Amino acid sequence: MNKLAIIIVIASAVVMFWKIDRYPISVSIYEGVSGLRAIELMDGDAKAKTAIWGKPLQSQIGGGSGAGSANNNPFVVYPMSFLMKKLGCRDGYLTLRMVSILYAVASVWMIYLVGSKMFTPEVGLVSAALLGVSSIFLAYSRVALGISAAIFFSLLCVWMLFSIDRPYRSLWYVLLGGLAALATYFYLPARVMFPLIVFSIVVRMAVERGYFSRSWQYLVLLIAGFLISLHLQGGDWHTFIDTNVPMSFGAWVRFPQDDFLTVLLRNVTVVYRGLFVHWGWGESAIAERSGSFDAVTKYALAAGIAWSFFNIEKPRYRFLLLWMAACFLPAVLTTPEVRRAVLVIAPVCLLAAVGICCPVRFLFSWTGRAKPVIVLILAVPVVYLSATLNLDNYFGLYAGAEKNPHSQFVMKKLRREKVVGMVGRYTVYTDLFCSEYGWPQSMAYEARRRGFAADRIVTTNSTLIRKRFDTAEAPCVLVLSSGEVEIREAEK
Repeated sequence: MNKLAIIIVIASAVVMFWKIDRYPISVSIYEGVSGLRAIELMDGDAKAKTAIWGKPLQSQIGGGSGAGSANNNPFVVYPMSFLMKKLGCRDGYLTLRMVSILYAVASVWMIYLVGSKMFTPEVGLVSAALLGVSSIFLAYSRVALGISAAIFFSLLCVWMLFSIDRPYRSLWYVLLGGLAALATYFYLPARVMFPLIVFSIVVRMAVERGYFSRSWQYLVLLIAGFLISLHLQGGDWHTFIDTNVPMSFGAWVRFPQDDFLTVLLRNVTVVYRGLFVHWGWGESAIAERSGSFDAVTKYALAAGIAWSFFNIEKPRYRFLLLWMAACFLPAVLTTPEVRRAVLVIAPVCLLAAVGICCPVRFLFSWTGRAKPVIVLILAVPVVYLSATLNLDNYFGLYAGAEKNPHSQFVMKKLRREKVVGMVGRYTVYTDLFCSEYGWPQSMAYEARRRGFAADRIVTTNSTLIRKRFDTAEAPCVLVLSSGEVEIREAEK
């Protein structure tokens, strides 16, 4: 089974890196922000190091902590900086995006381990295959965000929990608590993992006879490890939940003027449509493509949920349902951003794999040792259909956009490239300040990666930028979002 898993991981890596120089079409704001931080680290910038290690807070540009930027995640930006130093960053965006992709590939391997540990190797294999081709997973993993790292982090926490459940290992419960506390460095929804783990253990204590007497001390050790880790980071439980996330678009708490039921119904509707209905392009400052679960995965998910409810007395099925529900909370309780629920991708793929494998295994229980082979043989056409739908959805829509001269995504890419391409010869004045083109930090990254000073690109609104251009020293160029370009050469 491990050999098959390795083949799936390699295949997922091929898919992740396929045409990475062309798709996504443009570089998002947070990719540029993260790239700039990586270059600053590469150059030994002391302020950049302080920003990362100074406090347990992923504080993105704009003051928020919910966009998935990796600029303050040392587990992403340091490897990014290392790759840029070793491989360079002037040509293309491979080194910018490679770390995110590697975390995505590692997540495919990790979900295989989790599925095998919780259920059977067949469930692990199928869940890995479904994750590796999921269009929503591709959309968020092929950009330089911290989202794939957060998914890997969540899978690592679950794998560790089920690895130490039996036999019980005291020290490992402390380590698991310490690991869960590191969620402060990852994309905000990762903070749901520790409450989920604690709640699942408490539920087991309530419903499983004898579990409390033999496990309460391990719960204490888990919480102790968590609090020690937070203390070493300079935080505490209160900061973990809310106060060290300033201006985070209602990170965990709804705005006080909102009616709770109204917010809940609105958010559930938006998140459901984003994950299970929308299928195509999506307007987003974070990733130009959105994605959702394909029809095959959705039907398999429904089967997996039904099967899990039927077996809910078993801890692994109960945990899987709780895991999926918990991953929705950061979105449905606060703001209707689909990416806030992005950690749900892993439990959805696992539940879909359960829905595919477990009923087949039950029906063919009389076949003895042949059960795993039969399960995999019958799962292949289902996974193949899911893969075909997802890959055609992701790469097919990109290919179609490239052929469409009126595609807004292609037009934005060309305007942005025009600005970046002129930096070497001119000081560029532009109003391309919108998030799709890159905030000033993103433009500063483009200048730095090409070896120019960050002030070679000047951005502000369309009214002020023309005034600054008119009084600027030549050679300089004015590039406006309207398409207008005006060049002023230096006098000879």
